[in-house]
Amino acid sequence: GLARGFRGALVAEPEGMEVCLWQKGALRLRLRFLGRMAHGAMPYAGDNPIPKAAQFVLGLQELERRLQEAYNHPYLGLPHLTPTRFLASAGEDQLNVIPAQAEVALDVRTVPGVDHGALVAEVQALAKVGVEVLEDRPPVETPGDDPLVQAAEEALRLLGLPVRRGGVPGATDGTFLRAWAGLPVVVMGPGQKTLPHQVDEWVDLGEVVLAARVYAALAVLFLE
Repeated sequence: GLARGFRGALVAEPEGMEVCLWQKGALRLRLRFLGRMAHGAMPYAGDNPIPKAAQFVLGLQELERRLQEAYNHPYLGLPHLTPTRFLASAGEDQLNVIPAQAEVALDVRTVPGVDHGALVAEVQALAKVGVEVLEDRPPVETPGDDPLVQAAEEALRLLGLPVRRGGVPGATDGTFLRAWAGLPVVVMGPGQKTLPHQVDEWVDLGEVVLAARVYAALAVLFLE
């Protein structure tokens, strides 16, 4: 409801000032592998969940390979199934105790055509445990002939900058605005695509100033 009345959205994520019309979908998944605690010296008295979780993580490679063979977007590239967390502990410094459970978190990135429900079912079949879906964002696209896109590209031309279309390898707030509010969304900002979520994130101040000029020109062109 908050997006009602708006004509479009510009998201200033670092994309090397590409005019990004496509954004990958995202699934955040959590899986818990249950076991039974026991002394590490007597593993036969318990049920270690760590090998089960590890076997699942290794099996993801084959599932990802099959997914990538089926889908390869010209601007978004390949889908990915990335384990980002593996937790298993009976307590801090308890190195001689088999834990009661192991937890695996996945950051899944998809491209148009991938069925999220079917993919979650495949992950669950591989894991043989329940899958908790923490977040589900579809891949989105803004048509190239949309007035917002045309204004963005014309603004770049006016400032003598190259016009390059691209795709967002992750997801942004623009995903929600496009998927659920129906707004045209352009993701275009200064900085390198690979910089986000690193300890040394940075962007050149000259690029920021130039981007601000592009945004000002875009606003005039789009709103006139």
